[in-house]
Amino acid sequence: MIASGDLQWAAGFLEVEGCWPLGGSTLTITAVQVQKWPLDRLLILFGGRIYRRSPAKNPNAQPQWQWVLHGWKAAGLSMTLFRLMSPKRKERMRMMLLAWIPKPVQDKMRHFCVRGHVYVEGSPYEKSRSKRFCIECIRTNGRERYRRRFAPHMAGLPPKTSGARRKYA
Repeated sequence: MIASGDLQWAAGFLEVEGCWPLGGSTLTITAVQVQKWPLDRLLILFGGRIYRRSPAKNPNAQPQWQWVLHGWKAAGLSMTLFRLMSPKRKERMRMMLLAWIPKPVQDKMRHFCVRGHVYVEGSPYEKSRSKRFCIECIRTNGRERYRRRFAPHMAGLPPKTSGARRKYA
């Protein structure tokens, strides 16, 4: 649970230093600083990543650090801080959220397959962090294929074969 003082600090910091860029395929919040400690605090509170940015063409420029938060975490933070922000920032956040909401949910964030079966965490049917397969659907499809292929044979009819294996005289 994040303390209200931390939320107020984050709202004030992101009001001044934060950026809610429009466009792209995902919702993003960024903040750039020369000092790394405020970004470390954001990282501890909300997650995300910190990257070191190379200085501009000026060789005397100090190195900069950039905190980035993407996707549903950025949406949650935006909705949480919304009431604490200025009207101008609220409008920017509103436009960004309205553009993000209609996008489809990523596979890794779903809890149910398209047929309504519950995904089992850690199953061997999780091919990667972004791709999941439903165990029940795989079993059902296998039973259906077996039934379609061998049920006529069990009833006394010849099994279905493809026309690719013809013997020529």
